[in-house]
Amino acid sequence: MAEQAVATGAREIDVPRFIDGRGLLVAFQHGQPLPFKPVRTFVITDVPPDAHRAQHNITCEQVLWMAAGTCRALVRQSAANAAGERHFHLPARGHALYLPQGVWIDLWAFDPHSVLICLASGDYVARD
Repeated sequence: MAEQAVATGAREIDVPRFIDGRGLLVAFQHGQPLPFKPVRTFVITDVPPDAHRAQHNITCEQVLWMAAGTCRALVRQSAANAAGERHFHLPARGHALYLPQGVWIDLWAFDPHSVLICLASGDYVARD
């Protein structure tokens, strides 16, 4: 799906995919499709049924991409402020989800064996 902006600035972005007889290659680099230089990468996997991940405001820009399985995402201004609220479906090897710094994100409905790759523009910041 082409870039689709919402009030929070979150949007779906196309990910370059190259398919041939050897399989699928997906490339993430600054400028195409990443609007930032990634500093940190983390993976979310083995999420139990009915569990939620994130449920907080993010401290830097992020791009989320499902390498396997699917999940759902809710993005809004904050936990208490539904301004710009939007639901996203992240399919395996489909579009990625760009999240600007400061938005609130909730991830849920992970398929069994899902693998979510998260690219971030900043270092991890511990919360109280």
